[in-house]
Amino acid sequence: MASTLATIDMGRAVLPTPPIVSEQFSRTFRLLAENDTLGILLRLPHGLGTPESRAAGAQWIGRRFAAIPEPDRVLLTHGTQSALSIILRGTVPAGRVLAAEALTYSSLRPLASHLQIPVVGVEIDDLGLIPEAFEAACIAHRPAALYVNPTIHTPTATIMPVTRRAEIAAIARRYQVAVVEDDVQSLLCDDLPPPLSSFAPEMSWYVISFGKSLNLGLRNAYLVAPTSQELERTIAPVRMLTSWGVSAISAEIGTMWIEDGTVSRILSAVAADAAARHALAAAMLGEADFASHPSAHHLWLKLPREWNSEAFTHEAREAKVVIWPAEKFLASPGRPPNAVRLSLSNPLTMGDLQIGLSRIVALLERGPSRANGG
Repeated sequence: MASTLATIDMGRAVLPTPPIVSEQFSRTFRLLAENDTLGILLRLPHGLGTPESRAAGAQWIGRRFAAIPEPDRVLLTHGTQSALSIILRGTVPAGRVLAAEALTYSSLRPLASHLQIPVVGVEIDDLGLIPEAFEAACIAHRPAALYVNPTIHTPTATIMPVTRRAEIAAIARRYQVAVVEDDVQSLLCDDLPPPLSSFAPEMSWYVISFGKSLNLGLRNAYLVAPTSQELERTIAPVRMLTSWGVSAISAEIGTMWIEDGTVSRILSAVAADAAARHALAAAMLGEADFASHPSAHHLWLKLPREWNSEAFTHEAREAKVVIWPAEKFLASPGRPPNAVRLSLSNPLTMGDLQIGLSRIVALLERGPSRANGG
């Protein structure tokens, strides 16, 4: 167990590393070292990925769809942010805006700002993006694309029901808004609604990655475009300009792991770890008002009235536990809800997580200090 004086980082939602991950990396490196053609493999161009790696990616993505997508619609990238950068460049022209859930992936706003794309936040509730609010945004702002994270949403951990997914897709089709779906945590869950993209495949861009389901060290992200022609058109301007492409060695490891079943074995171990951490958090937080899911890497803690998220985050740091306030997840400027996100996955051990949670519980029981209104 960690020292009780150590800072516990419950900010970033980085995956833990179950023993099977190290074991499989070691096994795979040995196999690669024995491969006489490895040198040739590493010289191969990996623009869109090799036919083998794209086919393997399509097979992996097929876990979430009723049918395996055509490999020529699949692109391998170096992580979700690289995939989103490519998609947003290609789907949001100058002078247009991007719509997103009012609370969203913390890197979306900085990424959009870097690309000079304005972001309009759309109201959400306990079921995710509100269809009526999305349609109102379509009328008022004419967004070119919608970024949406409907499955174990960051940061609220909600799962959008299937009927609402169909409604959102129908509105996007009506107003010709491209759908950009980030499905990063879905492979750790069972019995999920189908991807929102499946309701409007002709205008949807779907992204899923290893980073939030297997291990952050293997950053392979797989992007599915509406058509192979759309993929080629979108990638053409940046093909030689950025470092979006996955390395040959990462592509090969990903392909090997998909084909030999390693992906499934690691997913099971990561899901079991997530469930154990969730159970510990639920037991320790007791009657606190929070939302989560047994497969989520985080939880969304709604604060009592006497607290505000900024003060709670500050006093948590004083108590040597790092958490992220609601402000960090705003899609566009506005008043954030009175809540914070706690990462359950980033503490290295269950003992570290227990210490971090105990400090959070102590803050909730104590209330704010005088300096913060107590």
